[in-house]
Amino acid sequence: MASALPPAFVQRIKEQFPAYSDTFIDSLSAEAQSSVLLHPRKSGPDRLPEPSAVAWNELGRHLSTRPSFIADPYYHAGHYYSQESSSMFVTEVLRQCLTDRESVVLDLCAAPGGKSLNILNHLNGQGLLVSNEIIRSRNNILKENISKWGFANVMVSMNEPHAFSSLPPLFDCIVIDAPCSGEGLFRRDPKACEQWSLEAVDFCASRQKKILADATPCLKSDGLLIYSTCTYAEQENQHNVDFLIDLGFEPVDITIPEAWGVTQVAKGCMAFHPHKVSGEGLFMAVLRKTTETSEKKFRGKSEFRMSKEDLTGFVRSDAACYTSSDGDIFSLPTPYIDVASELNDSLYITKMGVRIGEFMKGKLVPDHELTLSEFVPDSFSSISLTKEQALRYLRRETFDVGKPEDGMYLARYEEATLGWIKIAAGRMKNHYPKHWRIRKELNAL
Repeated sequence: MASALPPAFVQRIKEQFPAYSDTFIDSLSAEAQSSVLLHPRKSGPDRLPEPSAVAWNELGRHLSTRPSFIADPYYHAGHYYSQESSSMFVTEVLRQCLTDRESVVLDLCAAPGGKSLNILNHLNGQGLLVSNEIIRSRNNILKENISKWGFANVMVSMNEPHAFSSLPPLFDCIVIDAPCSGEGLFRRDPKACEQWSLEAVDFCASRQKKILADATPCLKSDGLLIYSTCTYAEQENQHNVDFLIDLGFEPVDITIPEAWGVTQVAKGCMAFHPHKVSGEGLFMAVLRKTTETSEKKFRGKSEFRMSKEDLTGFVRSDAACYTSSDGDIFSLPTPYIDVASELNDSLYITKMGVRIGEFMKGKLVPDHELTLSEFVPDSFSSISLTKEQALRYLRRETFDVGKPEDGMYLARYEEATLGWIKIAAGRMKNHYPKHWRIRKELNAL
């Protein structure tokens, strides 16, 4: 890989890191290491190749080799997520700086969703996360990954950053993993190397300042800002931290053991260099807002009503279920229903909590999201599948499952719940979402 690096990039690295530039550049020719983030409430991937702990995240695992995730039903059921390990450091920052888990958090540039899943792991069912992505195709991927994680304390929105500038200070924490020149992706994505240029670095730095200026007004006074990029360029990193300081932010010290190999560039600023850590290139800065902001005033009345429909048998009795104006039934923590209603008025929301389903002809048509959450009663009937059947189910095929009584069943593979199977007139109907199905042929998995 090193021979394919852009000459201007190599020259800049030599000037930026003269003491170890050769080692730094040589490390970019090494193979990228695979890693996964575990779900805190679902069984871990003991079937994956030789997992070892990620130093800064108790639910992170390095893998000795990269397996075929698409061929593992546990991956599709949200038991773990494939994520580069440096990005998992956001959980350590939250552990040190966001001790109140009943917080409202914004992940502004969230797709494909890795940092949002780390935030949900930290909140552990408390608080509320708003996970935003403006590009529709990437928003769909974000919704899928968050749906598979199964937590109800999350909304997904699809808005430009400037849409948040009109909100009152609502968020206790904002995470901005800003679009960047992608230098930290060179080792695992050759296209990032091909698309890089000095002009792209300057363009990204300018765009990042605009994003920061648009998003930070809705952060509460003394609120936490986590800014990150997957690049090494000072224009996109330290210079933007200086910009934030001018806006009224103060860097926050983060305690980092020397053994982790993380470079502390300045107060609150950390760099993950590929010759020092097992992950890929990342820059992360942690700051607090020092300027005074006004308190959020709510209307006091939610547009969502507590669901009065009979959900017996499909949903646990302790689930807080609400109905939207278009008849969708969803579950979201009651303390945040007014906040969710306010945000629904101001933003374009594409996902609200866990979607339970909708009533058609007086009967509940349960949603796929429900099967991935903790709201299905333990007593709900299920059909156990073999590994081959599970993969066929995930391809949205039909097959013989015996002759159970007509009705809805959970499709299960070992400890993993995959979705709904409906038996009608003795025939199986596969209810796995069309847009999530595996498209590879079974013999290619």
